[in-house]
Amino acid sequence: MQNLAHNQFGTIDADIEVNGEWLPTTIDSDHELYEAAMQGAFGEIAPYVEPEIDIQTYYDERIADIHQWLNEQLQPISARYSAAERETWELQRQEALSYQANDKAATPMIDTLIHGRDITKQAMVATILHNAKTYRTLVATAMNQAQRWRDAADRALADNDKHYFEATV
Repeated sequence: MQNLAHNQFGTIDADIEVNGEWLPTTIDSDHELYEAAMQGAFGEIAPYVEPEIDIQTYYDERIADIHQWLNEQLQPISARYSAAERETWELQRQEALSYQANDKAATPMIDTLIHGRDITKQAMVATILHNAKTYRTLVATAMNQAQRWRDAADRALADNDKHYFEATV
């Protein structure tokens, strides 16, 4: 065995000779050679060295993390509804606001939604407006956090200084 080195996973990367050929392998704590390697039977094990990542790559990874975090925050709410239904939310809100301002306003979406159901138009309008306000508040709160992280990432990129990234996801 040769070229032993700790890796980022806490295991040991090494080359092992098989039939006269050196093949890369990873030795974890369950491997029969792990203890011997740790005791130096195959020479010194090089320490793990975190690879240097350029600032643009680091930035791109942080932005992807921020987007993933934001989507995860909204997923529990959005998951209950199909994409087609979510696409109607703004129209429903606009109709509800119009109806609230003038109970003679045309509300074809709301009329269709209440047809054959045990709910009045007034109750549906109240529900739509309540849900819209709740959703917008949740989105705004999550977006505020995501944008603060994005601001830190933008500063880090502009200043070529990774320490700003400590404030991100």
